[in-house]
This record gives sequence, structure tokens and C-alpha cells, in this order.
Amino acid sequence: MIQPVVEAIVEGQGEERSFRPLIQKILTALESEFYPEVRRPFRVSRDKLVSARSGQLERYVEMALIRGGPMTRLFILVDADDACPAELGTQLKERVQLIAQNFPQCLASVNIANREFEGWFIASLETIAEFERISMPEHLPPDIESIRGAKEWLTSHMSSGRTYSPTADQARFTSAIDIDLARQRSRSFDRFCREVGRLLVA
Repeated sequence: MIQPVVEAIVEGQGEERSFRPLIQKILTALESEFYPEVRRPFRVSRDKLVSARSGQLERYVEMALIRGGPMTRLFILVDADDACPAELGTQLKERVQLIAQNFPQCLASVNIANREFEGWFIASLETIAEFERISMPEHLPPDIESIRGAKEWLTSHMSSGRTYSPTADQARFTSAIDIDLARQRSRSFDRFCREVGRLLVA
């Protein structure tokens, strides 16, 4: 039996390094008995992925589905930034489906982090602060996903004058995230977890 292979398209170096451990943590939280091979993601800038004119999303979707083989499970992960997550997700999903329909055994999922991937860390800040030099504020914002500039927000709460760096910090922060807590506080992270379950567990 051919086992599914996980492929991904992400926009940053931090996501490129942290995607595999994040998938593994989510599968553990979902009590999955199956841990598929998770390939190193393709990294493409957000501007190129979002721009229909560039054709880069379509190009990399096809590359990922060919590389992964007939049972590919493909995740596209993009920051919403200031865009409406629902609208951006719908636009990208329509473009992805045009390519994915040529690979009938494969499954593809478009996922939008609202507003940034780093917002998912803020949703589990207590557990990350246990291992990293981060000072906990007295109160977290009631709506984590309302935070603009999550990277800057993290920097403002890092001790010793450190600056948050996706390439240096994201993989470590991912290893400390509490999946259930982050799902409670972040709708976009909860949706991503549900998509992981749909493609890899259900």
C-alpha cells in the first residue's frame, strides 16, 4: 500500500524549518497512530504566491504534487497580513483546485494564518515562555488574531533586548507550543489543526 507523503508550500524560512515539527506535534495532539513522511517545504515569497499574474502558486503546487507522488497530502500555508483570511483563502483555493484536479488521489489544503504565523505562538505564550526568555504580560489580548505585527509584539516581550527572528526562533517556539491551548485562542490555528486531521487522520 502506498503511504501518503506530506508536501507543503510556505512563505518564509522560519516556516520552512518549523513545518515538519509542527505537523508532528499536531498529530500527537490528535492521537494519531500514523506519522507520514513530511518533506521539506517549498518556500515561495508571499507576494508571488498571492499574485495570480506570477503563476508561482500553480507552478509550485504542480511541482509538489509530482514530487510527492500519487498519495500526496499538500498544505499551503500563507499569512493573511491585512487581507481578509476568508477571501484570500477562497481565492487561493480556487487556483489550487485547478491544478490539483489533475491529481485525483492527492489532497490539497489552503491555510491562512490570521494575521501571521507568529500569532499562533502568542496563543500559547505561557508554554513558550517556560522555555524561552519571554516576559508574560499581565493579560493577553482578548483576541489574539487582532494583533498587527505579531513579530514586533514578540520582540517587545523578549528579555535582554533580544529581537524575535523567524529563522532563529520559530522552530524552537514551535517545539514549545501547546496545541490545545493555541487552538482555543486562535481560530486560524484551530482550522489548520482540523485540516491536518482531515488530510492525515480521518
